[in-house]
Amino acid sequence: MAVWKSVKNWTYEVFDRGTPATRFDVFEPLVCLWQEKRGDRDMPSWADFDFYDFKGWHGAIAVQEVIAEPFDLRCRLWGSNLTDVFGADQTGKLYSEFGAGYTENDMAYLTELCRSGSIGMSHGHLDWLKKGRKAAAFIDLPLSDDDSSVNHLLTALAEKTIE
Repeated sequence: MAVWKSVKNWTYEVFDRGTPATRFDVFEPLVCLWQEKRGDRDMPSWADFDFYDFKGWHGAIAVQEVIAEPFDLRCRLWGSNLTDVFGADQTGKLYSEFGAGYTENDMAYLTELCRSGSIGMSHGHLDWLKKGRKAAAFIDLPLSDDDSSVNHLLTALAEKTIE
């Protein structure tokens, strides 16, 4: 698959776990790391990763714990770059509590990723954050402790100025 949904200036994409890392542009190194940790399993576990695996990405990483019923995500790690972009540290908060800028489309997209165990990428303008001529992209990588159900999402942010 590719485009799952496009709304205003934001696009959500969903990919098979076997999609080549080169398809993910700036996120290629993270997808390669995820694939390496995955090995011959469907998904790696959060426990497979080490702090040093994310060199150069530390401030741009978020880790969300999946809550099954009712579906939600609890932010367990929220990097400083994400805090700068969103204006708040979301560590410990539920996605449903994030407020401004977080939409039903985001929740539907994240629900799909957790249901299917797919890789997700979303991108577009940050005009809703009043960030001027800024755009951002996010990669969402599924993690599983039992290689069956997604119990964490590993997310990373990449920002750019719109020419």
